[in-house]
Amino acid sequence: MSDVKVRGHFRQLRAFYNWAFKHRILDRAFYIELPEETKKDPRPYYPDELLKLRLEIIKSIESAARKNHRLCRTNDLRALIFASYTGFRRGVIWSLLLKHINLDRGIIEIRKNLELGWNPKKLKERDKPIPDHLIRYLETDLKNRDEKERYYLDNGYGQPCYDNPAGLTKAFQRHKTSAGLSNEIKPFKAIRNFGSSCIIVTYNSCSCKIENAVADIFRIHYIIIIDSRVFDSCYVSYT
Repeated sequence: MSDVKVRGHFRQLRAFYNWAFKHRILDRAFYIELPEETKKDPRPYYPDELLKLRLEIIKSIESAARKNHRLCRTNDLRALIFASYTGFRRGVIWSLLLKHINLDRGIIEIRKNLELGWNPKKLKERDKPIPDHLIRYLETDLKNRDEKERYYLDNGYGQPCYDNPAGLTKAFQRHKTSAGLSNEIKPFKAIRNFGSSCIIVTYNSCSCKIENAVADIFRIHYIIIIDSRVFDSCYVSYT
């Protein structure tokens, strides 16, 4: 029996004793301490798994028969790229307006979206730097946007492609299954963890970034060092 089920049974038993004491069936209260739950550190997707997921999404774009289906799959690819580089939560990406992507300053402006009724975690509005390779991708992507589009994941008419962040989760569940990846891992969370728990560096900037990584060693799980040309062909050229 899993730890979650064991704790659930303990909660039910505690609730029963509290009810019995409240109704004077028992003459004294009993305190039942819940057993400790084993906490697992969520595993990020590894680069080869991300590659499988990326190729599966590209395949779904190419095979989409309808324009709106093709646009949704393209937005899934955009979300994959964004999350794997930044580690941003699905709500941030889903609600992100194009006007809050500031390439000149190299930052993403995380702001409340009153139109969608969405707020950032702990109501903290902040600016986050954009990784260099993501800037290159965004420069190409934003140039090809229709003037009607307002959102990073836009439906082509100035509205989000999905009604809520859960739609993004369901889409990635489908892509994960089609790619043959493990059902035990939540796909979007694993993509986020990849973006927030590893640093991708190129040979020419290796030394300085590794020094920064060592300073943040308790957060970073591993460092990937690759040639910049390989990086460009494998990770930036998504579309």
